[in-house]
Amino acid sequence: MLAITSALIFNTIIIIILVPLALHGVKYTPSSASELLKRNIIIYGFGGLVFPFIMIYIIYHILLLGGVLW
Repeated sequence: MLAITSALIFNTIIIIILVPLALHGVKYTPSSASELLKRNIIIYGFGGLVFPFIMIYIIYHILLLGGVLW
């Protein structure tokens, strides 16, 4: 149950961070398809697969240290 709470906290933080970015937008830079694919795999591959697991793990242990048990 604590892992689910950690995931919910992580998702809440990410949404708060990403909404202003989505509203502001990002600068468009023209590039070839292969360069774009390589950059997106590096950025979003790490950000979408590795980063959430690390952050949820850290939040989980912070909650444990804080004495939160469900």
